[in-house]
Order: sequence, then C-alpha cells, then structure tokens
Amino acid sequence: MFVIVNREHWDLIDFDFCNETSTMDCKMSVDCTKIMISYEGEQPDFCFDISNDDIGLVEYTDKDILELIKDVEWSPLS
Repeated sequence: MFVIVNREHWDLIDFDFCNETSTMDCKMSVDCTKIMISYEGEQPDFCFDISNDDIGLVEYTDKDILELIKDVEWSPLS
C-alpha cells in the first residue's frame, strides 16, 4: 500500500516501517512538496500521527499509484 505525505510532515515519518529508507528513496512530486511512501500490511503509526485521527492517511493500491504518477503533479512534462 501507499500513502502520500506532505512536506510539513516528513519529519514524522518512521522509515523503519516503510519500504523506503529515507525521503530520497521516495517518489517525489514535481514541486517537491509531497512524497509517496509504501509499506506492507496496516498503516504505520506515523500515518495516524500525521492525520491526527483514528482513520489515518488515504491509502493507494499499486494500480492507484500507477495512475496517479501519470498526473503532471508527479511526472515532469515531456
């Protein structure tokens, strides 16, 4: 699963629970204000700290993410 994290929350990410090891390993939006984080199983606790509720962040499947990265916000224009 994937979540998108805005820059102001990057310091809350615990990469011990992610497939990436740092923000440098993450897919970043073109304007460098968002990153995609992937993980296995349930959302890591930091997602609930970021959302400040019991629901967590919006989750995306592999299929969702493949569609999302086609958007100009995530892909440089050619």
